[in-house]
Amino acid sequence: MGITNAEASSATNYKLNKPEIIITDKQLMLFSSNTDIKLTIKTLEAGHPVLITAFYSNGLSLLKALKVHLQKKYINKSFKEQREYRSKYNKLSKLILIEVINCKLVVKKAPFIGWLEKLYPETSDFLLPFVKIQGLNSAWQWYENGISIPVLRNKIYPFYGTYFPTRFDHLILFDNWLNRYDGPKKMQ
Repeated sequence: MGITNAEASSATNYKLNKPEIIITDKQLMLFSSNTDIKLTIKTLEAGHPVLITAFYSNGLSLLKALKVHLQKKYINKSFKEQREYRSKYNKLSKLILIEVINCKLVVKKAPFIGWLEKLYPETSDFLLPFVKIQGLNSAWQWYENGISIPVLRNKIYPFYGTYFPTRFDHLILFDNWLNRYDGPKKMQ
């Protein structure tokens, strides 16, 4: 089902826009359910990456704690505060890393993400930001399970990075109009 990264690259000569892998020999702070969250957030705020260990859910817990921490700092009452909050969250969340070995996440209870094999055939062991893994996971689910497009009455299976509509009101409206239209439907 679908095409490989090599097929997509050779057929179109486009560079695939995929999350950049991280390869480092630096000692990283490890985070699990037993790790002090306040210390971990201070580590992130100091600009140092943190590696999720043990369970996939530890990454979710750390992201949630980071959101709560930042919401206390940035009340989000003004546009400027909202922008600062989003900017800080994006910057710090990208420092939360997860390890990939043999194109699979090494933590327990992690989802299978087929994009890791398809998008990174040249490297099987690396790190990625946890938020990028979440995006890859969602994209893999859409690719595997398909997305129903009501007016097409079929599913589409979008390759990673492909835009697809998430609202279909305009398509449904156009489909209804076409069904009632009695004039010629071919272009002259």
